[in-house]
Amino acid sequence: MKFLSKKQNGIFITVILMAIISTMMATALSSALPAIMTDFKISAGSAQWVTSLYSLVSGIMILITAFIIKRFPTRKIFLINVGSFTLGSLISALASNFIILIIGRIFQGIGNGLVLALTQVIILKIFPADRQGFGMGLYGLAIGLTPVIAPLIAGILIDVGSWRLIFYVVIVICIVDLILAFIFLDNILDQEKSSFDISSMIYAALAFTGIIYGLGNIGNFKFFNLQTGGSLLVGLIFLFIFYTKQLHMKAPLLNVKAFESKEFAFSTLISFLLYAILNGTTTVLPIYIQTLQGKSATVYGLVMMPAALLIGILSPIAGNIYDKYGIRILGLVGSISLIIFTIMATSLNLKSSILFIIIATIFEGIGVAALMTPIMTWGLKYLPENLITDGTAIINCLRTIGGALGAALFAAIVTLVSTSVGIIGIRMSFMVMGAVSLLMLLIALLFIKEKTNY
Repeated sequence: MKFLSKKQNGIFITVILMAIISTMMATALSSALPAIMTDFKISAGSAQWVTSLYSLVSGIMILITAFIIKRFPTRKIFLINVGSFTLGSLISALASNFIILIIGRIFQGIGNGLVLALTQVIILKIFPADRQGFGMGLYGLAIGLTPVIAPLIAGILIDVGSWRLIFYVVIVICIVDLILAFIFLDNILDQEKSSFDISSMIYAALAFTGIIYGLGNIGNFKFFNLQTGGSLLVGLIFLFIFYTKQLHMKAPLLNVKAFESKEFAFSTLISFLLYAILNGTTTVLPIYIQTLQGKSATVYGLVMMPAALLIGILSPIAGNIYDKYGIRILGLVGSISLIIFTIMATSLNLKSSILFIIIATIFEGIGVAALMTPIMTWGLKYLPENLITDGTAIINCLRTIGGALGAALFAAIVTLVSTSVGIIGIRMSFMVMGAVSLLMLLIALLFIKEKTNY
């Protein structure tokens, strides 16, 4: 880019490459779940931790993103992030058992939790003011296209070699990115002394982990068990402690006073539920296509591509509709589209055609495009200016946690209903997603009263 120096172009390539890789690894492993289940002889409820734990750790790391970016040198943060991601990829690639694979994904999640926010801040820093929109547009294009192609690329690698090949490819790219970072990246962001409450961080981590671990184990243990009901209770207790503590802090980790706006509260809830459905689908559907229908991982990637492309096409259109007509129509269209998707998915059988599955996922794509960004924009609009940063952090954190919870819960339902992966468990999982979609429709009907946005 001519309006950037050679060094600035190098910085842009360096940070955008890592953002693409970390985003890719959020969805790529969904294609590998059936193969991982077979290799380690584990249930769907256990295998889902490969994806949900990545989201969980990323969501927790979001809580301290602002502190780390302000407090430490840019170069050091980025190198540690890429180093953590590379180490996690190596551990995962060489994993001899499922526990080691999970440890590798934790290291990847730590790296992912910071890299996206850091990338956005760096882009805004190196691009001139009149070109920042262009720079963020390139970032959005790269991040938006990655989920489209990630399952397909992962599927091809799995079919050609194995799921471990995904991690080896990532390691090579990370090493290239580390070299680029050493060459181009400097400490370009200003530093300032800041602090954060470590006890709040611990409470949040225990709360989210306890809740997701408890729900994720309902397919493996009885509810009144330490691993399920006990973990869920511990998580809820720490969530209450965390929330109460934030209300009484002068400088809270998350300013939960943003929830005093009912519009923001409902927008956050819808975002949370939307990501739960989205991650639930990318956990359950590959198991259905590959394990029950016997199709390849590449086929699963191809099945998901039309809906993902549609999300990219419809997202800016949804933004224009929001600007002109407000959020209510998008809330209704989005939730109804998700209900149609879940009705179709609930009717799946062992002989359902690939075309039928693609059409079903297209309806989900319409729902995601209608809700994902507009509902966040709508909620933030009702916050005072001094709470917008906190509100953004809250939504980003909770929808990431929602994705982790969705993957854990819906995979657990598959295992809970069937002793092994079966069509009844798959249908029941999508049926519960339908109930969640219906809840979103009720929220849109009863609590989103805004009709126009001008």
